[in-house]
Amino acid sequence: MAAISAVLAVQPAASATVSSTPMPSASFDGTVVATARSGSVIYVAGAFTHVTDSTGTHTRRNLAAVSAVTGRVLPWSPSTNSTVYALTVSKGRVYAGGSFTRVNGVPVARLVQLYASTGRLVRSFRPRVDYRVRALVLSPSTLYAGGRFTKVNGHRREHLAAFSRASGRLTGWAPRADKSVRVLRRRGPQVFVGGAFNSINGVARTRNVAVVGAGTGAVYRGFRSPVRYLVTDIRLTRTRVFIAKAGPGGAVVATGNRGGVAWGRSFDGDVDALSILDGVLYAGGHFAHRCRTNRVSSTNGNCLDAGQVPAGRLAALSLTGTFGTWSPSADSTVGVLTLASVPSLHRLAAGGAFQTFHGSQRQPGFALFRSR
Repeated sequence: MAAISAVLAVQPAASATVSSTPMPSASFDGTVVATARSGSVIYVAGAFTHVTDSTGTHTRRNLAAVSAVTGRVLPWSPSTNSTVYALTVSKGRVYAGGSFTRVNGVPVARLVQLYASTGRLVRSFRPRVDYRVRALVLSPSTLYAGGRFTKVNGHRREHLAAFSRASGRLTGWAPRADKSVRVLRRRGPQVFVGGAFNSINGVARTRNVAVVGAGTGAVYRGFRSPVRYLVTDIRLTRTRVFIAKAGPGGAVVATGNRGGVAWGRSFDGDVDALSILDGVLYAGGHFAHRCRTNRVSSTNGNCLDAGQVPAGRLAALSLTGTFGTWSPSADSTVGVLTLASVPSLHRLAAGGAFQTFHGSQRQPGFALFRSR
């Protein structure tokens, strides 16, 4: 991404942001790593053992569900024996991936399908993945997975694999990433892949982010990666690809459908999560400031040139790259790891390792922001 030396304008975003003060909602005693929404239910995953809301404290081992209407924890309560890193949900099924080897006491291998209503394990879906699953995305017939694995059901799969949603059978889809995959998004016949890899299928200009065919796994050579550090999240519109990345500092980069950079905005720490709600692009991470220009120190990631503006782990931008003034000011060095929008309620969910907002409002691990 080319450096931009001009001072970046800061104006209220063209669309209204949610409130900067979280509404009362469930809080978690550990780290929330992933979220997935279905209607007004937000499924939550990570590394935790208890959830507290206005009705009391409830045992939840690494998986839970929260009402986006009331903020309360719901009865859904499958349990795992280790961290859940990835979630996606559709048609009454929740798919979960991570490092776990048991769900509800049943031996599994890091990827499962659960009933969205009861949390029971769908026993006909039993893939065997040899290492951590970090990313999931669905098509109408297929579940795509990415992570740090190299074998699935005894077959070689280099950090990417796909399964039939109906049977759980491993498909022939097998693009090869040379290092770990962190995020998957799908748009029509294309799967967008982000992570720490140097290339996919050995193709040049696929470092850290690439596009592959949802059917063939072949690299779409019309898209050229514009980044050179870990890609942590991707969000898509019809004409734009929004990329969250790490590095010295961190950044949000917006590209066209061929990878050409439309704009970039820098922070003094990694950007780990993105979400779009009501025409606003929200970014979360472990940054403490957003930079007035896009230049950051190559040694410690600090903002250079005209300095920095406080942005405690959360920020809002217009889809054209203008920073808004929204600033909930979350704490912790790890910060925000996942964001999910609830369009019907105009609400935004954030998960991570934070404890408070604005210095004193306690809301550990999970927060819901409603419209103003």
